[in-house]
Amino acid sequence: MRYKKPYEPGLRRKKDTSSVNESFAEYLKEFRLKDKYQATQVVSSWPELMGQAINSRTDKIFLNEGILYVKLNSSAMRQELAIAKQRVLEILWERFPKEIVYDVRFM
Repeated sequence: MRYKKPYEPGLRRKKDTSSVNESFAEYLKEFRLKDKYQATQVVSSWPELMGQAINSRTDKIFLNEGILYVKLNSSAMRQELAIAKQRVLEILWERFPKEIVYDVRFM
């Protein structure tokens, strides 16, 4: 005897086709993963955006509610980045909208 799955509305195949980007965006929305995905994108792009000198002095970086927290192992680098905070934000805003990262804090 063949097993028949019970009908689930969200799992039904759609008749129209969509691009991979649309499907991925729908997947993130469906499982409420959009914020986590965006945070991962910001954190993973930090070395590319800031360069090797800053990345080598970065111990920990995470995004929480639109604020990017960066823990540095150099107090001199922390002071320099605090002074240049607006420029760091402008670099981040070139890649990500302000809704994702609207502030950065150096620890």
